[in-house]
Amino acid sequence: MKKFKRNIITTAIAVIVIAMLVTVALAAGAGRLRYIHTTPLASNLEYINTVNWHDEYGREEVYILRYTPGGDAFPIVLKDETVYGAVSIDSAIKYAEQTRGRNLLALANADFFSTQTGVPLGIFIEDGIYKSSNETANAIIFRADGTAEIIDTPTVAISLVNGSGGATVRLNHFNKFRYVAGVPYLFSSEFSTVSTRTTSPGWVVRFAIVEGSLTLGGQMTLEVVEMLPETDAVPIGEGYLILSAGGEVNDDYNAFAVGDLVTLTLEPSDPRMIEAQFAAGAGDVIVRNGSVTDEATWERELTSRSPKTAVGVTADGGVVVYVVDGRNTTYGNGLRLADVAAELRAFGCVTAVNLDGGGSTVMAVQVPGVPIATVVNRPSDGSARRVATYIGFATNNVADGMARNLSLKNDGALVLSGSTIELGFVATDLAYRPVTAPNDVSAAVIASSGGVIEGNLYRAGTVEGADKLSLSSAATGAVGTGEVFVVTTPTSITARGANGAEITTLRIGPSETAEIKPSATFYRKDVAVQPQSFTYAVVGDIGTIDADGVFTASLVGGRTGEITITAGETTIRVPVELKGFTDTIGHWGVDFINDLYEKGIVSGTTATTYSPENNIKRGDFVLMLYRAVGQPLQPDLAAFTDVAEGSYYAAAIAWAKDAGITTGVGDGRFAPEDMLTREQAFTFVYRAFPSLRITTTGEAPALAGFTDIADIAEYAKTPTAVLTALEIVGGADGRLTPRSPLTRAQMAKILSVTLTLEGKTVELGAQNTNDTNGGEVVAVG
Repeated sequence: MKKFKRNIITTAIAVIVIAMLVTVALAAGAGRLRYIHTTPLASNLEYINTVNWHDEYGREEVYILRYTPGGDAFPIVLKDETVYGAVSIDSAIKYAEQTRGRNLLALANADFFSTQTGVPLGIFIEDGIYKSSNETANAIIFRADGTAEIIDTPTVAISLVNGSGGATVRLNHFNKFRYVAGVPYLFSSEFSTVSTRTTSPGWVVRFAIVEGSLTLGGQMTLEVVEMLPETDAVPIGEGYLILSAGGEVNDDYNAFAVGDLVTLTLEPSDPRMIEAQFAAGAGDVIVRNGSVTDEATWERELTSRSPKTAVGVTADGGVVVYVVDGRNTTYGNGLRLADVAAELRAFGCVTAVNLDGGGSTVMAVQVPGVPIATVVNRPSDGSARRVATYIGFATNNVADGMARNLSLKNDGALVLSGSTIELGFVATDLAYRPVTAPNDVSAAVIASSGGVIEGNLYRAGTVEGADKLSLSSAATGAVGTGEVFVVTTPTSITARGANGAEITTLRIGPSETAEIKPSATFYRKDVAVQPQSFTYAVVGDIGTIDADGVFTASLVGGRTGEITITAGETTIRVPVELKGFTDTIGHWGVDFINDLYEKGIVSGTTATTYSPENNIKRGDFVLMLYRAVGQPLQPDLAAFTDVAEGSYYAAAIAWAKDAGITTGVGDGRFAPEDMLTREQAFTFVYRAFPSLRITTTGEAPALAGFTDIADIAEYAKTPTAVLTALEIVGGADGRLTPRSPLTRAQMAKILSVTLTLEGKTVELGAQNTNDTNGGEVVAVG
């Protein structure tokens, strides 16, 4: 990104073999180390992932590439085909693999850049070819022997000496966006395949490359082939260079004529730059001669806590690349630049520089078994941002398809004490490309926290720490190592059901069972667990739970309680609410009754019983209906003479009268204590349709097929026909029994089914003459 810096975080620890889960004091501000895992990517390249905990800022996760010269991997700097335009990390990987033929093992973002053009602010050298000049930035270079060095603000003086007239043009700007009028800029085809991208008129001198290449300290022979005194952007073309400046022609333009032969030289200000096979621009030097530099000299806006990328160089020319997440309250807030400097120093870096950070911070790694490098950190923009250049690590080893290196598929896994995981194995060949793992891979614990291996199963012991595993294949000779981390006290536990869904409150009926499968994390990293690795307990007289996490509800005491789930010193409590009643178990209406109970519409006749076959009184039914419509306020409770204002059903009966659901039984009475008949219930529900926003279309079919239709009162015929057509009610044995009392179970069925139509427009269909539940004809209505 523009400006001049971006940063990274790292959780530095001087010792990288340390097992994990140990409280380690790190560099200031980094927090305490909680997890560290190292993955070999090549003989001299490691990927290190750490998680730290800071008392003030919380979790910090760090991603580190540690490279030592003299092995299979070597450092590079890459972009894509052109200097102009920012490039995604996926495109950079594709360019390296397909265009440049590189076997890329890992990469991270590098230089700052212009957000308008994507052109890096610093120097860019790839495969010894000078691709872009420096604009006051520092630089990191990589030599042909794989060693690295950080160089302060290197510049490259470009001289164009005309062999015909002896005129010389000197300039510094190469493959940068032209913006200073009158100042010459040189462009090669590496800048853009489109044009010089200039946006203001100026002059152009086109040179054909006769001999030589753009290498620092070298020379090229050019021929002037075109002179344009006034033009806009022009194509560059392969095999050509363009010299251009904004504004009118000047002495620099007049120094040339078509046909002139010109000598171009590239002289770096620091002779060490001639050794650079690769180079990238960088920000502030934050470590020099093994000490952290003066923070007052750093770019101030980049010093605060944020996602950062940085790179350090060790005394032997090795490289440490640090990436830290940030701007994410869940996974990390980032580090201050001072903390990054201290950590790089702790990793043995004698010099270090800040790189582009914030939303540009990204790292991708080709972990063993994966065919291409993939992003391992969590970019703060939500996805990897396009940036200017990347520092990468590649190998020239040629793939031979033979298994030579073994790794765990689940390498670095965290396992709860007492739990098991199945070990999977992956293999790579000489070029660290994935190949089929041998069938005879065996694993053995070589540094133990008490874990044991039986076949391909690993069981975690009781001691928190890391188990180092050796991997070998007798058939192929392939070997490797792996690491599994034992967690005794997870930092979080989540109760889950058999389907994996989180359980915040367990609602369960009497005699029902629920299988609890807890999940766990350690500082927000997933931990492999089995239910048997937790300890369970029940609080309250609500049931029992076994060692496998299977809870069996029993409605003996109260209706609420808790299940506690414990691992180590971490315990969570899961509220339990017992739904239903002891006397509805196996009853045909249990689902309807439980549905209304959970909605707060019905209650029991006691704390544990519902009495489903008891008849329901008129006042109680209207109360249930009133609850079903949301219990609207009723200021006037004097609806009927026989309904006292203080009675529990007074508001419900007042609402029913006001809503036109009932007119009473005559003489200003409602008869709330009388048993409700089935046809009265049908009528009340039908008249409540407007309150439930239920609209019907079409005509209700005539009642037929019932032997007791004549028994239906005139006022109840339409309600009975409609509810029958909508399958809210039915009959049994060919009868509707309209004048029989309504049972509490039948009431639950009628209201539960009616509520499924709330807010809907329904078309009246064919009449149902029987209602079945589980294949049994039952008298519900």
